[in-house]
Amino acid sequence: MNYYVSQQEYIQIDRRPPYITITLLIINIVLWLLMTIAGGSTNVFVLQSFGAKVNVLIASGQYWRLFTPMFLHIGIVHLFFNSYALYTYGTLVERLFGKVKFLIIYLASGLFGTVFSYMFSHPISAGASGAIFGLFGALLYFRKARRGIFKRLLGANLIIVIGFNLIYGFTRSGIDNWGHIGGLVGGFLISSWLDLYSEKSFTLKRVMFLLLAVVILAVGINWGNYKYRQEALINKALNSYSAGDTQEAVENIQNFLDDNPDSIEARYVLGAIYAETGHIDKAIDQLSILLDKDDGHVPTHLLLGKIYLSTGQLDLAKDHLERVLSIDPGIEEARDLLESIQQHMNAHTLG
Repeated sequence: MNYYVSQQEYIQIDRRPPYITITLLIINIVLWLLMTIAGGSTNVFVLQSFGAKVNVLIASGQYWRLFTPMFLHIGIVHLFFNSYALYTYGTLVERLFGKVKFLIIYLASGLFGTVFSYMFSHPISAGASGAIFGLFGALLYFRKARRGIFKRLLGANLIIVIGFNLIYGFTRSGIDNWGHIGGLVGGFLISSWLDLYSEKSFTLKRVMFLLLAVVILAVGINWGNYKYRQEALINKALNSYSAGDTQEAVENIQNFLDDNPDSIEARYVLGAIYAETGHIDKAIDQLSILLDKDDGHVPTHLLLGKIYLSTGQLDLAKDHLERVLSIDPGIEEARDLLESIQQHMNAHTLG
């Protein structure tokens, strides 16, 4: 089948049924059903178990999460709209680029979407939207390469769809618009490298698009790793501690603090581990260093209040708990502990 625009302009397409698009749809639906059976596709724990994008876990080395989110969906509405878009635009792109190129574009665009989200968006996320925006990017390349045919097939509709979805994503919460932007960029770059179904040869210009795509992905992944290195380290340490390996947990955090002495979160976790394992003096030392850097850190004052209360140093406990309430009067735990300290002091005075 050929699409004719004039006697001079036509394009060869892949006339076979869109097997890849249909297969991707089936995978998405099956995974959604499995997630629903496992506890619900909107359940955070189910999403995490099935491979949703969780930045701290990616930074911890779970790089497979850069690929798996594109096959997961959060709720049936999310699945329905993405399935509709995938079938509508996937069928067209698969015919224009051929099956192998289409699959590469789709997977690479999904990867780009996750990497952009990893760099710029913190919440857990999932969905085929990044890969679908990659199909939009592929069609933008088609517009550049075959403008006359593009105008006949799609006119201005594609630009309107892309613009509307990006604007909608920026004006609504809960939408990972960075994933959309990443997919769009990735789809255009990878399509510029691969070219259409009828093109078989590679030029230097096309290879440069591939190199640019690789550089963007490498920079993005390393940027995300650097951005979330502290959370990843703390998560690793807490996992070690939960598994009973306190020494490894302490060593991991201490090594991090050697290079990043101003890290409030890492020092707090180290102090908390020392406190829970009975190393009271070490806990107090770490938490005191923290307060020298940030005297308004409420969790540290609260923890020190508990530590001093457990050691019978009621005046010091009282000072820290009062500091907690001076910063945040709504913390009931501090208020309850203060009341118990005051009752103990009153009873001791009467005695």
